[in-house]
Amino acid sequence: PAPAAAALAARRHLVVACPAAGEVVDAEVTDPEDDGEDAPSDAEEPTSVFDAPRRKKRKWYLQKYNGKYYKVWRADRTKWKFDYYTYREEKDGPVVEQGLWNQKYCQPLREYNENKPEYMRQYRRKMRKMKYKHGNGEKWPNGRKIYIHKMRNHPFTKMLYPTYSKPMEWIFSPKEVEKKAQRERAMELQRRLAQEAEQRRLARLQELGVWPGEEVWRRPADGRRNREHRVW
Repeated sequence: PAPAAAALAARRHLVVACPAAGEVVDAEVTDPEDDGEDAPSDAEEPTSVFDAPRRKKRKWYLQKYNGKYYKVWRADRTKWKFDYYTYREEKDGPVVEQGLWNQKYCQPLREYNENKPEYMRQYRRKMRKMKYKHGNGEKWPNGRKIYIHKMRNHPFTKMLYPTYSKPMEWIFSPKEVEKKAQRERAMELQRRLAQEAEQRRLARLQELGVWPGEEVWRRPADGRRNREHRVW
């Protein structure tokens, strides 16, 4: 029918669920009469659907320390190691204190240098407890000690054991690297085949003049995480 064909032509981009793959994929209905003359020549290349847009952070933020609110300015990490802060007793008052800010411990750098021996003592105590908990220095087959790996995100661990900050290629067997690459290739092939199958289906529906339905009617692929769509 003519209304159905007009509605199908108006909806150029559809997000559909592939029953075989069980996931939501993107598919676009292509028009055989469209030769691409109206498309702009300087169009940007499409980005991956897994690349989420990054939110821009403000240049400054408020941080509370010892009952005071400091205004911390974010610094460029390629040029500076620490942030910069200012402190005012009143909102529109003069600047009473300013200097470098230790963003890892959320306090002025001067205060951190004074408290560093106490922080180091607490860190070593925590490391002793973690070492006792994980077999007194037991290692994984890749050579990394488990208790140090558990504390890899601590600032002192990054300073004393910089190699533990790097991600591990494998843990128990070097074959994990090839298995991971094979798994990624299989998932990429699965998504591509699902998109191609859905494109063929939509093209066939367009030939028959069948309207595939509204996009909001599509049910999420994973019903366990979407309780409002459960049927049991």
